[in-house]
Amino acid sequence: MKPRMRSLIIVMAVLIATSLIATSSVRAQVVDPILFNAISNSGGDEAPGLGTHFASSGQVAGGTDDEEGAFGNNDGPVEPNTFIFNDGGVIDNGNAVLGDGGETVDTLSWDTTSLVLIDGYRAAVNGDSGGPSRATELIGFSVAGEQDDLFDNNAAAGVFDRVFSVPQLGNGFKFNTTRTTSAGPRISEIDAIVPDALPGNAVIDPFLFNATTNNIGEGDEAPGLATNFVVSSALGGDNPEDAFGNNNGAIEPDTFLFADGGVGDNGNNVLEGGTETIDSIAWDTTSIVSIGGYEIVVAGDTGVQHSFRGTELVNFLVEGVVVDTIDLNGYGGGPISIQRAFDGGALAGDNFEVQLTRSTAGGLRLFEINAIVVPEPASFTLLITGALGLGLFLLRRRGN
Repeated sequence: MKPRMRSLIIVMAVLIATSLIATSSVRAQVVDPILFNAISNSGGDEAPGLGTHFASSGQVAGGTDDEEGAFGNNDGPVEPNTFIFNDGGVIDNGNAVLGDGGETVDTLSWDTTSLVLIDGYRAAVNGDSGGPSRATELIGFSVAGEQDDLFDNNAAAGVFDRVFSVPQLGNGFKFNTTRTTSAGPRISEIDAIVPDALPGNAVIDPFLFNATTNNIGEGDEAPGLATNFVVSSALGGDNPEDAFGNNNGAIEPDTFLFADGGVGDNGNNVLEGGTETIDSIAWDTTSIVSIGGYEIVVAGDTGVQHSFRGTELVNFLVEGVVVDTIDLNGYGGGPISIQRAFDGGALAGDNFEVQLTRSTAGGLRLFEINAIVVPEPASFTLLITGALGLGLFLLRRRGN
């Protein structure tokens, strides 16, 4: 049998096994009721979180209400555990465009004391006795200066959860709303929706994706299974192996840099070639491996978001299929590790790729790409074994 047909049958066997578990997605989301809470909460308040630098476009009762009332603080001067915007605004004009046509846009903003990765948010809003007075219409949510959600609440009262199309990394947040009447909207609570914790048995494997050519004697990490590296560009002939345990790079010893001169991300949470530069690095492994997720370590030059060498969108692909997308919102500081575990279980393959967009013309800096491995239950192991056995059976039937 031709080598190509043999490889095809083995890959088909693996695909049979992996298709019998759900197509992998990133792990489930949970509501974190503390993360956005004010760091100043104490006494009868909810537990303190990471929220700070609260500000608003206007406060009710002559500007005396307290924004922290929507963030776990129960000592507000108007209503103990809510925040109310000022009265006297212009009602929503009904055209589904935030801030268009003279309507009042109420804004509540805050920071967190450190960068956080969130999947969305939960908000509790309520008009007077559930009616239109102090109700909300259009609601938008922004992370790191980019609007990541917009929907029409149509004066509904209660609690709603909103999950972004792409998880967002940042420490600056903004909640915008238009109003149903001239009375300022009431916000009872804003919480973060975050990825569920990594599985307890998840382990970052620092060697599996390392380059096969690594030489410990030359200061590299131990060799792994990665080979056949293909990159969209390289700054000054830099080595893609630098992101895979090699420490002898042409530009910086232990990082890989894409070439300068690209087009920055357009901010719409979609990788779109032709309107923005898509940097990519692809590799094979010398055998089929099973991974439960990945770690990527990136860094910029300035420490300022959306600046030189800042990283925006990240796609991770297995066998040419996108299995995860996150938005790092132009992260430009020192090395930061982002770890993503697949919720649907491990994925098997021998071809992997990372696609990225950049903030500016500056090429992105990759420090490391590692595999996350999650031991599968015995039933999955039997499934893989059976599928591979089927592949071998087909090979034997074809006389090989």
